Amino acid sequence: YGTMESSEEPTSLQSICHLHASELFPKPAEFECEDPALAVPFTPLSGESVIALGKTSDGVLALSNYRLYLQLSQACYNIPLGLIDQLEVKEIFYLHIGCKDARSV
Repeated sequence: YGTMESSEEPTSLQSICHLHASELFPKPAEFECEDPALAVPFTPLSGESVIALGKTSDGVLALSNYRLYLQLSQACYNIPLGLIDQLEVKEIFYLHIGCKDARSV
């Protein structure tokens, strides 16, 4: 086996581009927010980015590329998007969330 000369094509290991994990799925710089005073109510996971943030009648609703987060005055719901089976808007003011494990929020 000889050494590779400059005219030969590189092997598969030599042609790999080195990327950081954060470069594979870049986070958007900004997200939709109804009130600039609102803050994201959870610590995002690695690779997670918030898409929308808004107020509810008694809390905060946040949507990321991984979860739907609902923080109410007395309870907190952290629902992975893959677990959501059905979303229904009822009478303009109500959001009914049906999950694949038969729970409803």
